[in-house]
Formats: sequence, structure tokens, C-alpha cells
Amino acid sequence: MRFTLDTDICAGLLRDDPRVFQKSLQYAGQIALSTVVVGELLVVTKKTPRTASFQTGLVEIIDGFDKLDYDVDCARRYGKVRGWLLDHGLPAPPADVMIAATALVHDLILVTHNTRHFEQIPDLRIEDWLAG
Repeated sequence: MRFTLDTDICAGLLRDDPRVFQKSLQYAGQIALSTVVVGELLVVTKKTPRTASFQTGLVEIIDGFDKLDYDVDCARRYGKVRGWLLDHGLPAPPADVMIAATALVHDLILVTHNTRHFEQIPDLRIEDWLAG
């Protein structure tokens, strides 16, 4: 694996954004989803009614990538990262830090359009497939 996707990038796939679609094809077999992202995607389906095609697309996205479990190693990294962020007075939304911790544990590049949520996290590599 080389990349893990944030929830907003998965939303780009659901919207058939050509930039995200092209990159996902380019890096086929090198992309995984954190189970934290899977959970966030499933919450979206509960918040508002969605069409059958949306539900199908969501299942295809979830099933189309390898999954990375949020495990004890991720929890340990989460504690270190979130503690560091809080010590430095930086915002530390729990789900975002969990996603970042998963990327760090597995030495992956986190693909997100919400770069400001992640740019303060030490050692985290990020890319924005929706930029420009």
C-alpha cells in the first residue's frame, strides 16, 4: 500500500470527480481505507436519505479497497499525536487524528482535501487529489 483515503476523497469518488477517479485508477492496488473512514462513510448514509445508486456506489468504494483496522498500534499512535497536538494548542478532532494515526502506523500517504485538518501532525505525509 502507498495511500489511504480520507472521507472527503471518498466523497469525491461518489461524486464521480474525474481527478479522484483518475488517481484511484493510477494507483489501483496501492490504496487502502481506514476502518475509521469506513465508519464515517456509513454515518453519511444514516444522516440523510440517499438514492439506491448512491448506496451502490458507497458499497463499491468500501469493497473496492483494502481495509486497515484501527488497532492497538493505531490507538497508541493516536494517543501520542493527539496529546502532542493538545499540548501545542492545536485543534485535534478525534476522528481525524485516528485516521492520521492509521496512516502513520502503516507508513502511508493520507489523501485528503482537508489539508488544514492534518498539516500540523508531525511526520504525516499528505496529498490533495482535489487541488488545482
